[in-house]
Amino acid sequence: MEDNDFNSWLAGFWEGEGCISKRKNGTGYVVRISQSLCPGRNVEEMMKKIKNIFGGNITEMKYE
Repeated sequence: MEDNDFNSWLAGFWEGEGCISKRKNGTGYVVRISQSLCPGRNVEEMMKKIKNIFGGNITEMKYE
Protein backbone atom coordinates (compact mmCIF):
# COMPACT_ATOMS: atom_id res chain seq x y z
CA MET A 1 0.00 0.00 0.00
CA GLU A 2 1.33 3.42 -0.94
CA ASP A 3 1.91 5.86 1.91
CA ASN A 4 -0.63 8.36 0.51
CA ASP A 5 -3.25 5.63 0.27
CA PHE A 6 -2.50 4.54 3.83
CA ASN A 7 -2.67 8.14 5.08
CA SER A 8 -6.12 8.56 3.49
CA TRP A 9 -7.29 5.33 5.09
CA LEU A 10 -5.83 6.34 8.47
CA ALA A 11 -7.65 9.69 8.32
CA GLY A 12 -10.94 7.79 7.93
CA PHE A 13 -9.92 5.47 10.74
CA TRP A 14 -9.50 8.43 13.08
CA GLU A 15 -12.89 9.81 12.07
CA GLY A 16 -14.59 6.86 13.72
CA GLU A 17 -14.49 4.07 11.15
CA GLY A 18 -11.91 2.16 13.17
CA CYS A 19 -11.54 1.68 16.87
CA ILE A 20 -8.69 2.60 19.19
CA SER A 21 -9.42 2.13 22.86
CA LYS A 22 -7.42 2.45 26.05
CA ARG A 23 -6.98 -0.78 28.00
CA LYS A 24 -8.99 -1.02 31.22
CA ASN A 25 -5.82 -1.19 33.32
CA GLY A 26 -4.67 2.08 31.74
CA THR A 27 -1.55 0.73 30.05
CA GLY A 28 -1.45 0.88 26.29
CA TYR A 29 -4.11 0.81 23.61
CA VAL A 30 -6.11 -1.85 21.80
CA VAL A 31 -6.64 -1.40 18.05
CA ARG A 32 -9.53 -3.18 16.32
CA ILE A 33 -9.91 -3.10 12.56
CA SER A 34 -13.15 -4.26 10.99
CA GLN A 35 -12.92 -6.35 7.83
CA SER A 36 -15.42 -4.00 6.18
CA LEU A 37 -12.87 -1.16 6.44
CA CYS A 38 -10.28 -3.07 4.47
CA PRO A 39 -11.76 -4.42 1.24
CA GLY A 40 -8.91 -5.36 -1.06
CA ARG A 41 -6.24 -4.06 1.31
CA ASN A 42 -3.34 -5.84 2.93
CA VAL A 43 -4.52 -5.72 6.54
CA GLU A 44 -1.30 -7.08 8.02
CA GLU A 45 0.67 -4.32 6.30
CA MET A 46 -1.75 -1.67 7.59
CA MET A 47 -1.52 -3.05 11.12
CA LYS A 48 2.29 -2.92 10.97
CA LYS A 49 2.15 0.71 9.87
CA ILE A 50 -0.22 1.59 12.72
CA LYS A 51 2.05 -0.21 15.18
CA ASN A 52 5.04 1.76 13.82
CA ILE A 53 3.19 5.03 14.44
CA PHE A 54 2.30 4.23 18.05
CA GLY A 55 5.30 2.08 18.94
CA GLY A 56 5.01 0.22 22.23
CA ASN A 57 1.81 1.99 23.23
CA ILE A 58 -0.28 -0.56 21.32
CA THR A 59 -0.53 -3.67 23.42
CA GLU A 60 -3.11 -5.58 21.39
CA MET A 61 -4.22 -5.54 17.74
CA LYS A 62 -7.31 -7.34 16.46
CA TYR A 63 -8.67 -7.81 12.97
CA GLU A 64 -12.38 -8.63 13.08
